[in-house]
Amino acid sequence: MAKRRLFLENLIECDDFSDLPHAAQALYLHLNMTADDDGMIGNAARLMRALRISKKSLEVLVERGYVILFDSGVAAITHWLSHNRIKKDRYTPSRYRDELSELRVVDDAIYVRAERTESGADSEQKCPVSAPQVSIGKVSSVEDSQVKERQVKDSQVKDSQVKDSRGKSSEDKAGKESEEKAKATAGVDKSSDSDGYSFGALMKDIDKYFISMYKSVSDGKAFKEYYEKRGWRSEDGRPVLREYRRFAD
Repeated sequence: MAKRRLFLENLIECDDFSDLPHAAQALYLHLNMTADDDGMIGNAARLMRALRISKKSLEVLVERGYVILFDSGVAAITHWLSHNRIKKDRYTPSRYRDELSELRVVDDAIYVRAERTESGADSEQKCPVSAPQVSIGKVSSVEDSQVKERQVKDSQVKDSQVKDSRGKSSEDKAGKESEEKAKATAGVDKSSDSDGYSFGALMKDIDKYFISMYKSVSDGKAFKEYYEKRGWRSEDGRPVLREYRRFAD
């Protein structure tokens, strides 16, 4: 069964339909949404109970020619073929075949009882009825295409947002680490012991020490990199500046 339903604007917007009680209008719309692919409804009574709409509203729709009611309780939407034409590959035949066989189609758009057409009864409608609507299948294919297009666009936007978020997160992380490192280094650079021994002097002394001991500054670089990461503090938390004052001696 198709999952979409159409409504003929000429009928829904006409004065006769607008003059119906609001409950009857609401019931009509719900009946159309509940109907099978042939416009037949087998649960009209249960629908009215769920909507808390009295049977009088259904009687009004029957009297005004919008709904055909059978003795079995099954109802048919008079203008169903004006509202909807289901594409064959989506169409599911109605199970209410007996009731459907009692109907005839007038002007390829309106259901009427068979006995009315046989007796030559007037089938004129109060509301103008145009040609049947475009197949639900065609409308569905267009809407499905639009939905897929929106999904692709939404996916692209989401991917872009995720990439931006990741890039921003990485930049924020790198910036934070750089800021923390700068703060740690800046804090040591400005520090000095009681003799005025500064961080810059310590760096020069470290280079001199490793050159004199190992003829290389590579160990000195490793030493500095290690303590830069630790904020120039020893394992027990004491400032390295004071601990390595002896390098200057």
